[in-house]
Amino acid sequence: MKGELLGFYAQLEGLSRNTSQPNETALVSGQLTWNAPWGSVFGSGGYLRHAMNGAVVDTDIGYPFSLSLDRNREGMQSWQLGVNYRLTPQFTLIFAPIVTRGYESSKRDVRIEGAGILGGMNYRVREGPLQGMNFFLAADKGREKRDGSTLGDRLNYWDVKMSIQYDFMLK
Repeated sequence: MKGELLGFYAQLEGLSRNTSQPNETALVSGQLTWNAPWGSVFGSGGYLRHAMNGAVVDTDIGYPFSLSLDRNREGMQSWQLGVNYRLTPQFTLIFAPIVTRGYESSKRDVRIEGAGILGGMNYRVREGPLQGMNFFLAADKGREKRDGSTLGDRLNYWDVKMSIQYDFMLK
């Protein structure tokens, strides 16, 4: 069992401040992971006090992960349970539902209720000339309820992400 905890605090000063928005925020996020020979099971959660929209502070750094759903808004809570299943030592499948609750802005006039499912696969080349190359492909389906939002009352997302990474070391 492995536990991770992340805390973050930021306060804006000078030209970075916006008089109509909160000038400080705090984030707390954590994850528990249970590893087994076949893969792992994890649960994660996060809470962001204030959104720092338009500021130079990126607060989208918590453990719950989604390609689609907003986790970077006012009073936002994010909760996720997931599993990584290792089919072979090189090939892993990922399945991780997520739920979010929060507000669209610091006015707290539009409540956000989100739910989504992340599915993905990861392949790492372990031998040969491409040893160290890592292929990652994920698809994310998300839905949000935002009654009264300028974006619409119901938002539906599909996002796909692919990355190819090659790790090498010069000696």
